[in-house]
Parts: sequence; C-alpha cells; structure tokens
Amino acid sequence: KIDSKAHRAKGSAKDILYSDIDVFRLLPSDKRLHFFQNIRDEAHNQAIEFHRKQKIKSDKKISLLAISGIGEAKMKKLISYFGSFEAIENAQLDELELVISQKDAKLVFDYFN
Repeated sequence: KIDSKAHRAKGSAKDILYSDIDVFRLLPSDKRLHFFQNIRDEAHNQAIEFHRKQKIKSDKKISLLAISGIGEAKMKKLISYFGSFEAIENAQLDELELVISQKDAKLVFDYFN
C-alpha cells in the first residue's frame, strides 16, 4: 500500500486535469495540482463518511433492539442462530420459536411482517 500523500510528495503523481476547453498536465510539484488533489481527496473522504452514516442509520432501523421486549441477549441468540438480520426478517414464526420464547418470537415476527 502506498501512502498517497507521500507518493505525491515524491513527484510520482500522474493526475491529469480535464476541462471543456483543454487537458492540463501539471508537473507533480505544481501547487495547483496539489490543490486539486486535496479537493479530490476531501470529496472522497466526505462521500465515504456520508455512506457510513447512511449505513449506520439503516442498520439501526432494522435493529432488533427497536422491538420492545427484545434485548441484547435475545438479539445475539437470534443473530447467532440465523446468521444475519435478513434471515431473521424472513424467518417463519416456528423457526423463531426454536431460538426464543413463543411470546418474543411473536413480537419479532409481527415486527417484520
């Protein structure tokens, strides 16, 4: 793995800037190239952070902890048995009852259906 900042600092940058008018090939030591590389890197970091936050939000929505009466221990049991949230969501009532009590299985089943 190459540290991109160190790689650029050594003059090995191969970035080319395109515009509607022309293509710009700046020297690796050119401050303007470094400016655009920093903008690109920051935009990339912001996009990654945005998608991480979206993923966390969606994970919380399907979290079993949102179900009243289902705590961390029961959630771990279900995940351990079914392997994923999707499998729990698609499970039938009798399958859920194999892992947790009938009352709790009904709560989970009703929540997803």
